[in-house]
Amino acid sequence: MSQFYDELKKKKPKLTREEHLLNSKSTHQEIYKIKTKACGVALSNSSVALHVNIFNNDVFNWNIEMYKYLLYHSNNPICPLMEIKDYQIIYYIENAVSLYKYLKTSKHVSYILQEIFAFVKLFNKKGIIHGNLHTGNIYIKERKNCSELTIWILEYSNMTTKNNKPNYETNSFLCENEFVKKKYKHVWDLYTLYISIKHEFRNNKLYLYILDSIIDENIDLETRKILGQVYEEQSLQIK
Repeated sequence: MSQFYDELKKKKPKLTREEHLLNSKSTHQEIYKIKTKACGVALSNSSVALHVNIFNNDVFNWNIEMYKYLLYHSNNPICPLMEIKDYQIIYYIENAVSLYKYLKTSKHVSYILQEIFAFVKLFNKKGIIHGNLHTGNIYIKERKNCSELTIWILEYSNMTTKNNKPNYETNSFLCENEFVKKKYKHVWDLYTLYISIKHEFRNNKLYLYILDSIIDENIDLETRKILGQVYEEQSLQIK
């Protein structure tokens, strides 16, 4: 199996800045985009697929298990069409773009951010915790000039549900402390997403104002202080 993984690494194409962003916050895997068509699935010529090389068998199997769980427990699909090929996962994202790219060009920032955080709260209420949510693994497909949005989440290596979790230690760009993650799991996705957007758009005062307003409504001040300190400590360790 290690020989197969070595071959996958050799075949990867040159990464774009957006792909570097996603991989820098991802764990256990490498992600890149390819224009493609799914076998037996009608997609436009401009369709794009995210190819995910996962270099751990347990992580690979857990991603598949969580994908099936999301399909079964969601009234509206919150994940794109996925294909398994060898030890590679392929997400067919069609013409959807990452939240990072979408926020760079959208004229409806306030509406989009409100929708995204409401979306995250909805699947959290069902006991689904993504575990490492950020602007690179949320994808948005816009219809009818932003009046209708399809929102997808990708990358399920760190995901947990009410009654199940992976048999390996999960990771997060925010913190790797299991005690902290367990204690604050009810707001973990909201806060990691908040930090991710805040970091990427730290020079945009409008985004920061909207973000702070949203997070004030969803996470109490004391919890924000604790998680903020945890993130700063983690950042210092990485440096």
